[in-house]
Amino acid sequence: MDTTVLILLTVISAATPLVFAATGELVAERAGVLNLGVEGMMLAGAVAAFATAIGTGSATLAIVVAALAGGLLALLFGVLTLSLLANQVATGLALTIFGIGLSALIGRGYVGTPVDDLPHLAVPGLSDLPVAGPLLFSHDVLVYLSVLMVAAVAWFLRGTRAGLILRAVGESHDAAHSIGYRVIRIRYLAVLFGGVTILQLHAQDWLELPSQVFSMLPYLATILVLTLISTGAARGRLSAPACLGRPFHPTA
Repeated sequence: MDTTVLILLTVISAATPLVFAATGELVAERAGVLNLGVEGMMLAGAVAAFATAIGTGSATLAIVVAALAGGLLALLFGVLTLSLLANQVATGLALTIFGIGLSALIGRGYVGTPVDDLPHLAVPGLSDLPVAGPLLFSHDVLVYLSVLMVAAVAWFLRGTRAGLILRAVGESHDAAHSIGYRVIRIRYLAVLFGGVTILQLHAQDWLELPSQVFSMLPYLATILVLTLISTGAARGRLSAPACLGRPFHPTA
């Protein structure tokens, strides 16, 4: 049981930054923007946070700097795709490669340097429970904040006027533009919003394969998903009734 709890705690810790990134990407995609550069943004934010924590000793400032670093790359993505109309898929993949290289360059001088973890917030009376205590009530503030962020974004998208406008822009930007909404500005705001990787980290203990194979998994998954999406779209066009391509002439 102790081993299972440790594995689950590792999964929760590793999944927390992915929850933040996926939540931000959800908002962007609801606005009709596909950003495949999220991994590069995460790496840039991570190395910026680490360098700040080492230099200042402030975890709060490190988190703020991480958000700013990710936001700058998101702004770069927005300028290239929304203002200069570059291809979103190609730009996103290029942003990921850029983030990997940038983080490796900046982080080279910090290899082997330890940094203190964020303090865990214990819940009186609950953190001492067997199994459930360490799994649910003994995490740092970012874990709890990630859960609250998911709930807040869900409420924002479904229960607020701004969320409905954002979804309308993503579903039909022409219709949103025709009734006066500034599509590009809304998409910029969406882009700047704040399990394959987990498999990559843990499968190395189960399978005797070169580490490079596991490092390829996120990219192979991306290529597979894009291929399936493209294939499905092509089939939809081929199977559409011929009358859909004909002009519609209403009769009296």
